[in-house]
Amino acid sequence: MDVILGLQVYLNNLDTAASYTSRLHSELLSSEILNSTFFLPSELSLSQQSLTSLLPSTTDRFRLVLKGGLDSLFNQLVRPRLRPLLSDVYHGVAYRLDEDGYSDAEYKDEVRKRFVRSWENLLAGYRVSSFSFLSRPFVLSY
Repeated sequence: MDVILGLQVYLNNLDTAASYTSRLHSELLSSEILNSTFFLPSELSLSQQSLTSLLPSTTDRFRLVLKGGLDSLFNQLVRPRLRPLLSDVYHGVAYRLDEDGYSDAEYKDEVRKRFVRSWENLLAGYRVSSFSFLSRPFVLSY
């Protein structure tokens, strides 16, 4: 379990680094810091070009490694438990329903409730409130 926690800390650090570099990039280019730091127009232009090319690619690399780590975490820890989870969710479900049975099944919504409860139980061991990447959807941007 220490390995899993270590991986979660590593992935959280990657997520934080990607967020900080993205924020740093936007703040540096939108502020007057560069103008006050570089007096020669050629140096200012070179620094802006460097920031424009360096920081977004670094942010994308952080996010790419983060995505690979999340995929690995999912494939090794969650995926093997999905088939039993789905078997439990659909256990006892009737597939041939008349109109009343269909209305009753739709009203009770047992399959969805079972799935949500089982999914939350499955992920409860991996969710830590201080890890931001586990509490929000992940989108890789290029």
